[in-house]
Amino acid sequence: MAEKEPYQPETGTQVGDDRINEWREWLDHQYVPGYYTGGRIPPFYRSSRRPNYFGYTLVATGLLFLMMILPAGPGTGVGSWLWFGVGIGFSLLQILAGLRLARGAPRRKRHRKSETRK
Repeated sequence: MAEKEPYQPETGTQVGDDRINEWREWLDHQYVPGYYTGGRIPPFYRSSRRPNYFGYTLVATGLLFLMMILPAGPGTGVGSWLWFGVGIGFSLLQILAGLRLARGAPRRKRHRKSETRK
């Protein structure tokens, strides 16, 4: 079992945590053309594995909007059916986006290097 790296209270990070160094590298090279073309990704594009709690807000407001629009129902005209469908579509999209944010990024499986058989 691998031991957890010691915590550094003065910086608030674990030993070996390179997040600050990655941001400094990005700040140093953000205006260099072609620096991020070889597979390097700026730190703000990397996804976090932690859930984003803003997703719960999106789910709650989407459900609230859905509860407001469903009892009203569509009117008698074609336009009212169209706007009813658009309203339901937007609220469902908001709920799905909130669930995706609240769940967090999926964990990637590490692939083992294939061994050559003799």
